[in-house]
Amino acid sequence: LETRAGEHNKGGNPLSKSVIGLLAGSLTLLSMPATSRANDLALLSDEFDDAATLANWTRVNEEEGWMADDLEVFDINATTPGRMTMMPYTTSWFEDYRGPLVFKEVTGDFVITTDVEVSARDGASVPGIGTEYSLAGIMIRTPRDITPQTWTPDGENYIFLSLGYGNAQPPDYQFEVKTTEDGDSTLILAPAPANQAAIQVARLGTSVIVLRREPGQPWVIHNRYERADMPETLQVGLVSYTDWRKVSQFAPFVQNSNVLTDPLPVGVNDPDPGTPFVPDLIASFDYAHYFRPTVPSELAGLDLWDAGQVTDQQLLGFLGENANLAGNAAVPAASSWGIVVLLLSILLVGSLFSLNRSRLQI
Repeated sequence: LETRAGEHNKGGNPLSKSVIGLLAGSLTLLSMPATSRANDLALLSDEFDDAATLANWTRVNEEEGWMADDLEVFDINATTPGRMTMMPYTTSWFEDYRGPLVFKEVTGDFVITTDVEVSARDGASVPGIGTEYSLAGIMIRTPRDITPQTWTPDGENYIFLSLGYGNAQPPDYQFEVKTTEDGDSTLILAPAPANQAAIQVARLGTSVIVLRREPGQPWVIHNRYERADMPETLQVGLVSYTDWRKVSQFAPFVQNSNVLTDPLPVGVNDPDPGTPFVPDLIASFDYAHYFRPTVPSELAGLDLWDAGQVTDQQLLGFLGENANLAGNAAVPAASSWGIVVLLLSILLVGSLFSLNRSRLQI
């Protein structure tokens, strides 16, 4: 019996080696980060290489029944190959002013990422230097169940991060981040080094995290907000606006209801004919990636909007490039496969143990 047992163990058991391999593989799968798991929002993503996907985007002016189409150019893979292009008329997002937004509705936690490039209408200059606030970027917004007939002021709730030109002197590129609650807007402008940047907005419970990545640089946290007022389902998409100096002469409802361009629609009067219309923005987006994030267990229950509780580095551990996955990059849920493999491994270990006992008893 001792001889058989020794011969059996000599050189190792191929089956036991296989079991060890399965156990190691299952543990590897179980330890894979959240970004390797299935992304149920992947179908919302758009690489902007097919003009037909334009139909997948909802326009806020159409959703709410406004007849004014405030984008002079709006297309995918046409004006700029492989990109979505927006060229707005004179329009704005500020307080009760409602500008262009193309979106998809998302429920629950999410991350949206894009790469945006902006210029003046000449295709080369800083946009809107003859006026103010010509920018484009990402917006998340509380839907409004309204029509032009039922619209009331103080109803806008959103956050956006955009790139373009605000009011810098001398004129140069800037980021604008804006939070609006019940029509009350608070904005912050910051210098931007170029006319292109990757930007990202993450909604995680009541926290909204805004990120940017400048050319050749790593992702950084741009700002954080607590927005407990926002509902489970939000409008999540891309935004553009231009020519604040002119649009601010009009009442918000007039702007929201009409295309502001020269000549104005019949019945719309210009309050300040001496201020010219200077819409001056072309924005193009390389992609829109939607991703379902998983907050690490060690951060569960913490206020992610509070830098005193959660550091930038902790946020970047699962946001930034970790959450910027193309729609076709989704993979099976690692945790589920790991559990399956682990259970099979346990069954095989049990079978191997029983087999060894039987052989030793012979």
